[in-house]
This record gives sequence, structure tokens and C-alpha cells, in this order.
Amino acid sequence: IGNAAAALRETRFARIAVFATAATVRSGAYRAAIAAQAPRIEVVEIAAPALVPLVEQGLTATDRARDAVNELCRALPPGVEAIVYGCTHYPLLDGHFARALPSGVARIDPALTQAAAAGALVRRLALAPGSGVTHYLTNGDLALFEANVRAWTRDRNGTFAAAAALTH
Repeated sequence: IGNAAAALRETRFARIAVFATAATVRSGAYRAAIAAQAPRIEVVEIAAPALVPLVEQGLTATDRARDAVNELCRALPPGVEAIVYGCTHYPLLDGHFARALPSGVARIDPALTQAAAAGALVRRLALAPGSGVTHYLTNGDLALFEANVRAWTRDRNGTFAAAAALTH
């Protein structure tokens, strides 16, 4: 969330929409973080609960995914100049967003800011390439999620767990 705010600090946008999970929208975390970094930006948060299951089930290239994104984009209020992907899953639907958004609406992926910061940290600490481990959590079908993540990332060393298992 802080990465989205940092990415927007120097932008020209006056009105943005954040697509996020329902829980994230209820928390108001994006609105608060962006207000702290760029108080001049008006933030509209829109819950997108249908997207995460579509991504985790590997259905990103389907008509269902396209239709879900189209529905969200139709819900945008007038004057939105950019959208922010408020969930790490949503950039995997970027092609659908590119086609569904009105002309001139920018798409912002805060993960790119995070990746740049992580890369800078790796270089500063002189960490060896491939020396880390990534941990993945899901509330969905663990085996299907693992297969999809491995296909998207070619990550052979990551560890996978069901998020619900961590609460017990």
C-alpha cells in the first residue's frame, strides 16, 4: 500500500481509482496511505472480489475474467485518470484492463515500485542471486494455486501454504 502511495507522490493525476479486495477497501488503507503521500489526489476505492479467485484458478485468459474486468471498469466514476492495482493478483489481468478502460486512463502497478526497492536492497546488501526463498499464501485451492504460480514465475524454490492453516 505504501508503494502505491510512493508511486503516486509525483504524478499529475488528480483523481484515481483503486481496485482492491473487499477487505482492503473496507479498511480504507489505500485512501489513507495516498492521502499521506499525495493529499491533492482524490481516491475512489472499488472492491473487486471476483478477480482473485479467477487469477488463482488460472482463468485469466477467459471470458469470465474479461467480463469481470469490464464490469469493474463500467463502475468507474467520471473523471478517473488512473487506476491502481490494489492487489498483487490484478496485474495478471492487465490486458483485460487495457481493453476495458476508457482511453487515456493510466494503469499503475505498485508492485513495480516494490520490485525496484527490493532490487536496490539486494544490490546494497550484495545478496547472491537466487539465495532467497519466496513464501506464497492462498485462501483458494492450494495445489491449483501452486501450479499457476510456478507457471507464471518459474519459481521452483518457493514454499506454499493455505492461509487458513496459519491462523490455527
